[in-house]
Amino acid sequence: MNKNKVIFILLFYLFAPLATMSASPLERLTQKELLEHVAQLPPETEKIDLSYCNSINDEILGILGDTCPYLKHVNLKWCIPISTHGLKSLLIKTPLLEELNLYECWGLRSLEFIGEYCPNLKRIILSWCDGITDRDIASIATNCKNLEEIHYAYCMQYDKFSLECYYNITGESIRYLIEGCPQLKMLFLDWNLPSAEALKVFSEGPATNLRVFTSWGRISDEAVMHLTEGCPLLEELNTQSSFSDVGISHIANNCHRLKKLRLHHSPITNSGLEMLAKGCNDLEYIYLHACGSFDQVGLIKFVTNLPKLNYMHISFNTQISNETLDRLQKRFPNLTIEYEYMGSR
Repeated sequence: MNKNKVIFILLFYLFAPLATMSASPLERLTQKELLEHVAQLPPETEKIDLSYCNSINDEILGILGDTCPYLKHVNLKWCIPISTHGLKSLLIKTPLLEELNLYECWGLRSLEFIGEYCPNLKRIILSWCDGITDRDIASIATNCKNLEEIHYAYCMQYDKFSLECYYNITGESIRYLIEGCPQLKMLFLDWNLPSAEALKVFSEGPATNLRVFTSWGRISDEAVMHLTEGCPLLEELNTQSSFSDVGISHIANNCHRLKKLRLHHSPITNSGLEMLAKGCNDLEYIYLHACGSFDQVGLIKFVTNLPKLNYMHISFNTQISNETLDRLQKRFPNLTIEYEYMGSR
């Protein structure tokens, strides 16, 4: 990985959360105030939002576990001060937990205990946790049979001297989840994972219950084939796609319930759009960023053949003019069209 990409990733680490910040009402409490608040919570409390609480520490997590043993939903998003020890002291006391958000909790390590302590887990967010390993995912897959949703994107570590990124997680993590979690419906992957070999697990076994698949790593035609053959119930697909019309044909042939599709940098052509409209007639949302191989004839036909389409984003396609999109908007007033960096009028 080149150093410019690493610098971009590090800046994203620092500033991306600020763009979507939705802070907990407890965020501004001092450490003493937060401790007092947690200690006074009723024992039947099932949900707590501690996101962005920089005053939190391991002691407060331990007290939270003692005070609220029936917790089911815990949001620790961007609680950077917490450690593995503090998280363990909470989870060992809250075995009924169903939802855990650890987004951007940097520095957590050896998290196999999450699966062991939280067998009722249904939803977990681990994205931007830089210490996640295959063993952590394997423990979750082995112990959390009711898991429905998992996020683990951008879980890389970096060497501060060489600025080189590296991962402790591989495509094997996908196999653990698909084979171990029959209720899994939403899967958000790291960008280094969606290789054809890693996604082969979808086509090798029985059909999955997966409804949403997201990975901003590049995905090939072969990888799309494996994914779609094992996911007939797929309703949403988000990719940093490098697949062509061949990959689109696999989507059209296998994913007839698809409602939302996001493609980035795909060489999809008029033919691909036509296949997609025929095979995925329930499509409601399409996002086409830097997909510049189709023209206005193909786009107009595509929109005309999708009666349920209500949102379309299109950008960086010089074959289609702003004027064409304005005419489409007038023709289909119930369709929201957003566009940028298109061909001239």
